[in-house]
Amino acid sequence: MAIDFARVANDAFRAFGKPARYCPADDLPRDCTVIVETPETGAPMMSTGFQLSAKAQEVALTADVRRSEVPCPKKGARLEVPGFGIYEIVREPILDEEKLVWTLPLTELRE
Repeated sequence: MAIDFARVANDAFRAFGKPARYCPADDLPRDCTVIVETPETGAPMMSTGFQLSAKAQEVALTADVRRSEVPCPKKGARLEVPGFGIYEIVREPILDEEKLVWTLPLTELRE
């Protein structure tokens, strides 16, 4: 039996997604759903008291967004996530193997 990756992705976004707004520099903003991963919410880790440097935290902050909602995200665009913050995409987004979900490398904008 084949796995329906689109269905699995949609189920994950329904269960864990947060409403957001993608704001490109050269186009109109668009609403989307994201799954935000921070060093605190990422893969389970044992509590060691170890803290990531500010640079490492920047690299570790990502959000996943469905390609159907944001077809071509770009470095430099903003992502507004109510309850989390306002972020900038700091490197080129990465499209998953199934071409369904973008991973956006982020840094928090402090205004």
